[in-house]
Amino acid sequence: MNKGLTITLIVLLTILLFSLVGVMILLFNGKISFEGIRFASGYSEKLVEEKEINNISNLNIKTDIADVVVEEKDINNIKVELYSEKEPIYEITENTDTIYIVLKQKNKMQFGLFNKTPRIVVYVPNTFDKEIKVNGTTSDIKIGTLPKVSLSVKASTGDVKAKELYKANITLSTGDIKIDDIKELQSVSTTGDIKLDSADNVKMVTTTGDIKIQNKVDSIEAKTTTGDIRINEVNNSISLTTSTGDVFISKSTLKENSSITTGTGDVTIDSISGCYVEGTTKVGDTNINNSDKDRKSDVILKIKTRVGDIKVN
Repeated sequence: MNKGLTITLIVLLTILLFSLVGVMILLFNGKISFEGIRFASGYSEKLVEEKEINNISNLNIKTDIADVVVEEKDINNIKVELYSEKEPIYEITENTDTIYIVLKQKNKMQFGLFNKTPRIVVYVPNTFDKEIKVNGTTSDIKIGTLPKVSLSVKASTGDVKAKELYKANITLSTGDIKIDDIKELQSVSTTGDIKLDSADNVKMVTTTGDIKIQNKVDSIEAKTTTGDIRINEVNNSISLTTSTGDVFISKSTLKENSSITTGTGDVTIDSISGCYVEGTTKVGDTNINNSDKDRKSDVILKIKTRVGDIKVN
């Protein structure tokens, strides 16, 4: 082996060794933790706390590494169950209008293929109409059918799934959002896809991730840096912006002035009515069919793309 290469490898290995030793020292002194990292195999079935609460109040849930499940049930009171294989730090308290649920791990190193994920499971009456707040570090959040509930989520790493909600405000660093039916949604995510089935009013921002409306939405305002936006049907207004990504809309009936802007990406609308469409692109083709007859329309859809094709029927 070349002498110079050998010396370089020795130096690099020495630096790596000292770095690992330094990390271990900081770890054992409590200066750093692997709070946001976990390797788990399945969910914990070890029940550490169970409590029934007569007062039907708002829910405020805080956890560092546990998953959160809120399900509707044919019951009169709220039931809380906490599951954890390792000894956790937990607390369930309530005041006049809020139930506070806290579950944290004493040891935040969660390495090992056989670790079980801690869980917070809350059963609420099927008439529950209060607010649910979840603040998690590494937590998946699953919500059942709660059509009268307002959900607020702040999490670093984790997915949010819900069957039905009234409205939600969701902030994620890394994680997907999937909701079947919701009236109002505001969401911000750094890395993750957003998928909805049906919604009324939606405002969302994602840095890296696709946005998809599988059924229909009334009004949507969406921004993505890198990702596609796909919508089946829009019935009122559109405000879409993507730096790198395509926009596809199957069907649209616009009642308010709207806009679609892409940096690098195609814009395709299979069917649109109720407006005049104006499209411009610097590099690409523009093909807008049958829009002249609506030129005097009070509603205008402006489509702009720097690099990409525009095709509208």
